[in-house]
Amino acid sequence: MHSSYSTVWRLLIITSVTTFGVGQTSYTSNRMQIGVHITYNHEIQDRFQKDMRDPNYYFTVLLNAVETRLATIPGVTVELTLVGTNVINESDAIEDSEMDKKDILNRFKKYYTSNKFKLGCPDATFYVTMAYFMEQAQDEGSWLYTAKIGGICGNESVGMFYDDGKSFFR
Repeated sequence: MHSSYSTVWRLLIITSVTTFGVGQTSYTSNRMQIGVHITYNHEIQDRFQKDMRDPNYYFTVLLNAVETRLATIPGVTVELTLVGTNVINESDAIEDSEMDKKDILNRFKKYYTSNKFKLGCPDATFYVTMAYFMEQAQDEGSWLYTAKIGGICGNESVGMFYDDGKSFFR
């Protein structure tokens, strides 16, 4: 599955959980607004700089793709708004090549907890990494390549996904 489609599906799953959970900023019977903050690693920042691309534009396009897919859910309108982005520099990295997906997510949760107010207390926050950690689902009824890492379920409103930093510029 192409990276951009995989990313949209993962965000769709995570955002759906947030939408129907306690994370939304505003809720009316047919409309929900969710403020999303995205933190990305230095590898993705390098890609943005190399391609001379704006990360805010890139992640807005990505969220619009998820929002478009969410529009197929009958009876509800979900509005995703990018409320901020930030990069974690290589010197402050929260991941290394030896870490597995759960370790990376736990480190990001700690990072988010200590920086929540600096990041504007978004409804949902995601860490974007180029570390490919997706697994193909074994259950035929589930979507392919969904992350099995926990995350945004519950009151943490934290998730993580893989992206290559270029698929939504095409």
